[in-house]
Amino acid sequence: MIWQKFDSISGEFLIGIELPKSIEKDQRLLLAYNLGWALGGYSYKPMVRFTRIFKGDLVKKIKVHSEPLKTFNALFKCLTYLLKKY
Repeated sequence: MIWQKFDSISGEFLIGIELPKSIEKDQRLLLAYNLGWALGGYSYKPMVRFTRIFKGDLVKKIKVHSEPLKTFNALFKCLTYLLKKY
């Protein structure tokens, strides 16, 4: 599932991928961390950097009205990667 929330601490919106709950919490954190680094090297996502881990989810900070379709497409590619891996 892809979600969007407002982060009151930073004052920015976060967009994230909810990782499968069937994976242990520690494994979800590790997977989120590894995915954030691994996917950072792909040519389609120089503008997508996962900046933090939020409750075991992979998260990206976004600015409102800043090319949301490109961001969603990159996140769907992340989900495709997850489905192939698990």
